[in-house]
Amino acid sequence: MCKVIFISNDPKEQQLTQQLFDRYNLFKDAVCFLNWPSAIALLKSNSSKPENLPDLVLCDLNIQQESSWKFLEAFEQLYFSLSKTIDFCMIADWTDPADRFRAQLYPFVKDLWQKPLNKDDFILLYLSYQKKDDTTDKLHTFIQSTIHKTFGTPPMSSKNLSEQLLILQQEKAALAKALSLANTELLFQLEEKSQRAAELIVANIELDFQNKEKGARAAELILANIELDFQNDEKRKRAAELAIANIELDFQNLEKEKRAAELKLANIELDFQNLEKDKRATELLIANKELLFQNLEKEKRAAELIIANTELVFQNQEKEKRADELVIANTELLFQNEEKEKRANELVLANKELIYQNKEKGKRAAELVIANIELDFQEVEKEKRAEAEAKKDEFFNMVSHELKTPLTNIKAINQVMEKALDKSEKNYPFINSAGNSIKRLERLIEDLLDVTKINAGDIDLNITSFDLSEALTQSIATVQQISPKHVILLENNIGIIYSGDQFRIERVLINLLNNAIKFSPDADLVIVKATADLVEVTVSVQDFGIGIAKEDIDQLFNRFFRVSKTAMKFQGVGLGLYIAAEIIKRHRGHFTISSKLGKGSFFAFHLPLQTDDTD
Repeated sequence: MCKVIFISNDPKEQQLTQQLFDRYNLFKDAVCFLNWPSAIALLKSNSSKPENLPDLVLCDLNIQQESSWKFLEAFEQLYFSLSKTIDFCMIADWTDPADRFRAQLYPFVKDLWQKPLNKDDFILLYLSYQKKDDTTDKLHTFIQSTIHKTFGTPPMSSKNLSEQLLILQQEKAALAKALSLANTELLFQLEEKSQRAAELIVANIELDFQNKEKGARAAELILANIELDFQNDEKRKRAAELAIANIELDFQNLEKEKRAAELKLANIELDFQNLEKDKRATELLIANKELLFQNLEKEKRAAELIIANTELVFQNQEKEKRADELVIANTELLFQNEEKEKRANELVLANKELIYQNKEKGKRAAELVIANIELDFQEVEKEKRAEAEAKKDEFFNMVSHELKTPLTNIKAINQVMEKALDKSEKNYPFINSAGNSIKRLERLIEDLLDVTKINAGDIDLNITSFDLSEALTQSIATVQQISPKHVILLENNIGIIYSGDQFRIERVLINLLNNAIKFSPDADLVIVKATADLVEVTVSVQDFGIGIAKEDIDQLFNRFFRVSKTAMKFQGVGLGLYIAAEIIKRHRGHFTISSKLGKGSFFAFHLPLQTDDTD
């Protein structure tokens, strides 16, 4: 049975150690010389039989042999499960920090011997306890106690060891040749070491080059971040310009509405003046007819006067007879002349009034011409505005499609960079922020595309039957993940199957929830309710945020409208509610809104349960 095993793959080292043990009668027949694979097999075959395992293991730590490390790993696993204690001594190079470090990795190593170990060194090491050096005294004590404990043999005396030392010194000359060969091998190893050093220098140069490349990539990433910040600044400037343009457009729309109202009043006044003119023309026709009738009467009176004069000539002859009749005729003639003068004065007044009415008619006609010119100008302006709106929609559509492809590439690059970076790196927050900005830009592009489709009448609804309760729950869960700070409470839900475009209805609810969270910076509760009756379904979203002024509520669903007092504090372009309103209109539904400044807002959309068709 092997009570001591010496492990080495070097036959020369095994032979020298065997000679050493035989010469000094160390361990007698209880020592076995094994290579590393045999030692591994010994451990595995006797792992369950501790009595067959050695009491002392001596080995050379050779880090270039894989089998040596496999043995150490196997021995370490066995060491902690054994019921007996195995002393383990390792031969290592004390001058090599790597050897000392690797030997200290294993808790079962009791001590280290200086290597290289030959016969002389072993004997000198064994005898060096006489110098009382701490290290050698410790090693001598350990070996002597181990031999005595294992085999029950007393330690050798100093006299016997001295005699053996003299013998060994005589044999030292014979070993000089072996030492020369060892030196030659050492030189060869030094050359190998030089080659490894050269390879290490090349590796270091390549590593320096890779570090420089890494620095260049980092500089490029910094430039990319700077450019991204610049683009964000430009985006904010464009948003500010767009807000100013929206304000100017709203002002122009108000002016247009005022002009339209003034034009309506002018048309009403013109219609009234035309009625007055018709009345005056009718009265003038009546006055003319009456004047013609008076002229006929006058001619009749003149004819009668001629007849009367003729009769007067005749009567002059009978003057005395007709004197009374002539007086009567003259009196009647004077009365008729007075009546004629009255009718002439009335005709003069009627002509003056007719002239005044004609002047007024001319003025009204001039005003009507001016109003028509202004109306034509406004129609031209309206057509120009419509053409500009069409071009703007075409521009939005073109820009949205043009931005989609590069934005997809940017998003893919950002995702790759986000996966490549660790969350603890200082650049990770910038990459994460860029990802959020990309998502906002994607939503903006989708809104612009929907707006152009709505204006062109090209938006189509995918009508299907779906569970409205499930749609509400999914929408709330989607927004809740993005905004964990706020609590979205579904107070009341309904189990109803609704026929409509599920995706777009969910988009309406998500838009209302996002607005409720965005405009509630100091509140953390949003309430969602869903009710139904025989006619319609009602879904409401209530927040407790900043609220909306009464004069702004009617304009909330206008395209690009934003409340001027809060436009600069919160992000957005004023398209969300416009798109939401159009989607609900397409489902033949409508919105209701109530809000108080500083108290919060209440938005609800109503969807009919039965419709003939959906636009």
